[in-house]
Amino acid sequence: SCSRCAGAGKIPNKTCPACRATGRVSGERTVEVAIASGIDDGQVIKVSGAGEVGERGAASGDLYVRVHVKPHPAFARDGDDLTVYASARIADLLIDRAVSVTGIDGKKMSVPIPLRLSPSARLEVDGAGMPRLGHSGRGKLFVELEIIFPKHLTAEMRALLEKLREFEG
Repeated sequence: SCSRCAGAGKIPNKTCPACRATGRVSGERTVEVAIASGIDDGQVIKVSGAGEVGERGAASGDLYVRVHVKPHPAFARDGDDLTVYASARIADLLIDRAVSVTGIDGKKMSVPIPLRLSPSARLEVDGAGMPRLGHSGRGKLFVELEIIFPKHLTAEMRALLEKLREFEG
């Protein structure tokens, strides 16, 4: 392109000192970006027309925002699924009990512990995870249990455990 008109086809009588005949000046502006609930770390949001202003009246470009999601102190995230940790006593695995956890929305929920649950198993609650972007519903919430064993056994507790052992089969 022509070094004097930069391809515009016109040479101005006076060159603007602020834009140097480009039609744009440096500056800052604030752009509001809508971030959907459930967005994942590293996802990119495109904001049409919010990028740099084009030269000599050309349209503005697009702004691309890469989102970094701060880790939650209580939940581990895997896509739309969440994992939370809770404590349960060893007896809770043997009888019909539930564990109380707080969901990502702040609501308390009671999650039943199935009879004869393996101590290494985790509980699963459908629809209590992260909102699914572009879909209806939510991911799963997994509850991993930390099993609390008694610090010491009384004679009565030991006798009850021995009696329980007789019924194993």
